[in-house]
Amino acid sequence: MVPRVEIAVVLDFMCPWSFIAMRSFQIARKRFTERLEFSPVDFTPFEFDPPGTYPVEGTDWTAYCRSFGESKAKFLLEDKLPRAFSLGSAVGIQFRMDRRIVHTIDVNAA
Repeated sequence: MVPRVEIAVVLDFMCPWSFIAMRSFQIARKRFTERLEFSPVDFTPFEFDPPGTYPVEGTDWTAYCRSFGESKAKFLLEDKLPRAFSLGSAVGIQFRMDRRIVHTIDVNAA
């Protein structure tokens, strides 16, 4: 008998870390498909910023990072995001800095 795995995922579809985690999960699921039975995954969207934070056309990613102040922007733009982009690349995701931040609810409705 193959063990059954039940997984619930809470993620913000606009978050690079959530995207990396989702792709890593997909890879792991394929790797263990012969040894485990996966029940349908229960997805719950999470919106990091409350509705109304961004204009309908979204907010430039770099401007979003800079909105947290010079010190945090430096950390985000020079450390955290390059690390996320590198990890994303390792699982087949090609992130780009020229992107816009929009509400997760808008992504879910697309």
